[in-house]
Amino acid sequence: MEQLIIISAAGSAAAALLGGLGWLIYRACLGIALVIDARARREARRSAFKLAARRKRERRP
Repeated sequence: MEQLIIISAAGSAAAALLGGLGWLIYRACLGIALVIDARARREARRSAFKLAARRKRERRP
């Protein structure tokens, strides 16, 4: 009976540890994705400004 309790407690501890580790990995991946998305948006905005400036220069006689 004692062995069953010890095994059950060890299993619960392992499950909690793996669950916490999974949560940390999930949060890290989400953070990386947000950083990549922010960089892509910034680059798209820069490209749009450059294109608008080029068009404005081309319109001038």
